[in-house]
Order: sequence, then structure tokens, then C-alpha cells
Amino acid sequence: MAKKLALVALLLSIAALFLPLRSLMTITEGAFAGVIRNVALGLMLTVPSILPSLFGVLVGRRGFARGLGVLHLLFGLIGVALCVFATSRPVGIQLEVGGYMAFAAAVLVLVAGFIGLAKPERH
Repeated sequence: MAKKLALVALLLSIAALFLPLRSLMTITEGAFAGVIRNVALGLMLTVPSILPSLFGVLVGRRGFARGLGVLHLLFGLIGVALCVFATSRPVGIQLEVGGYMAFAAAVLVLVAGFIGLAKPERH
């Protein structure tokens, strides 16, 4: 179950890079889409989900153990915190489609971490 969540989180994170992440009035920001191309914002919102998801998909094929669950849990918390932080400053900033996808990917990584800790797969 955790491997499948990691795969979905990886796909969502990669797709979020190519969609607008947040907007302020008529200005949209995104890594590779939007009026302003802000690669740093895109990487800040998606890398905490991409790295553990990639490990979960590649290394987790042999078993999603507790160590991988801890990695997913930590990076999931970081990803959720960064997504919340990206919308907390100036009033009027809203998440766009890519921002919601990055947030969903971070939550999936967090859930995969909980599942990996609670019920690790047998070898």
C-alpha cells in the first residue's frame, strides 16, 4: 500500500512542476508554467515529495520497511509545512492547481510514512 502511495505522490509531484503553483490577483507563479516562472518555488514545494517518493518506488520494491517509513514521515512533514508556508505570507496569495497537487503529494508521502511505520512489509 505504501509503495503505491509513493508512486502516486511521485506522479503528482512531477505533474505539479508543469502547472501554476500559486497566484496573487492576476499574477501566477510556477516552476515551468505561469506568468512568472519561479523554479525555486516549484522546487521548494515539490522536492520534499519527489525525493522520498523516488526512494519508495525504487528501494521499496524489496519491502517498505520502517527506515523508509521514517524518511517518508519526515519529508512529508517538511513538504506539508512548506506548502502551508508558501501561502501564509501576503494576504491574497492562493494555491493554484499545481500547488494543490504538490500539497496532495506531500500529504500522500506523510500517509505512506505512517503506513510504513505502523505496518512494514515483510521481506
